[in-house]
Amino acid sequence: MATNQTQVASKIMEGEQTLARIDASVKALEAIIGKKYVEKHLDDEAIEADYKEEFARITELLAQKEETEVKILAFKGKRKCDSCKSVIELNSMFCNRCGTKLEQLDFERIIGGQICSRCGAIVGTDVKFCTNCGNQIIK
Repeated sequence: MATNQTQVASKIMEGEQTLARIDASVKALEAIIGKKYVEKHLDDEAIEADYKEEFARITELLAQKEETEVKILAFKGKRKCDSCKSVIELNSMFCNRCGTKLEQLDFERIIGGQICSRCGAIVGTDVKFCTNCGNQIIK
């Protein structure tokens, strides 16, 4: 009798594991479908009313993501080309990949200060000398 109960318990556990795998697969497919739907309709002005709030939030989050990526690159002394999106040196006037003339970015606003040209430290917007190495900050 104990063997029968063990077999039943084992079958129940197998069934529950199968259900968990199926649920995980369905959730993964729903995420894929959702991502494809969002990508297809993100710029669609006629999106169904049921999704307007979510699409507005996604647009807001994507803007925050882009701003954060710009900050991270700036802290690394890099930026993205406006045209081809290649990662290039922060002080580039032209992209070394596609040759596009680059817009000047307001890095003081982006990083909340200035970057010392000697040591790379972030210093305030109104300082004249780097507090890390003493280098004169030239605007």
